[in-house]
Amino acid sequence: MTPEDARMACEKGADFVGMIMSEGYKRSVDAVQASAIVSAARESGAEPVGIFTRETAQEIVAACDDVGLATVQLHGDTPRKNLKDLPTSLAVFYVVHSEGGALTTPLPAELAQIDLSVPDPAYWKKPIDWVSAGRRSVDYILVDKKEAGGTGSLDWDSLVVPKGCSRKGWVMAGGLTPENVGEAVKRFRPSIVDVSGGVTDGSGTKKDPEKVGDFIANAKAAA
Repeated sequence: MTPEDARMACEKGADFVGMIMSEGYKRSVDAVQASAIVSAARESGAEPVGIFTRETAQEIVAACDDVGLATVQLHGDTPRKNLKDLPTSLAVFYVVHSEGGALTTPLPAELAQIDLSVPDPAYWKKPIDWVSAGRRSVDYILVDKKEAGGTGSLDWDSLVVPKGCSRKGWVMAGGLTPENVGEAVKRFRPSIVDVSGGVTDGSGTKKDPEKVGDFIANAKAAA
């Protein structure tokens, strides 16, 4: 939420720094805050990521242009459905939700099922072919658990990781803490681990430097 927290996270070893660009959340930031966070992250060697929950492609692009973002996280139905209209210059984290071992969110290729111009009827099972057929690719699939009022902890015993749906790998999120992230990395081998509430102080918004440092150190030690 602040450039100070962004710099601190980068100093501890963070590779990405996220900020909620949509209004109405306790961790939402406005354009002025976002611009400062983007600058702080880049100056400190991390990639800033804008999180969108309800915006159209046009609104996402405008917001990114306004604050200098090159990477976005699509965390809501409208942003996900607008994936195909985003420019390829934007790197994309595409969020899917896991419930009881099943994914309750359409994967990127599945959004194109109604497009009859795709020649292969099994294209939705072949996301790489789907990309080469002219559709929009994503860099990472982020797996999270959706609960009323926010996100919760993934059910590790039933977790199914989608394969072959992104260019670079997948991200594990939901309920991760400094105490369990090492086990998560060893067990599931995600490309990236994502955390927010698990490293905050008592306010629930400001990041706790000790927790951030422990989380990153434990994650990287287990990789």
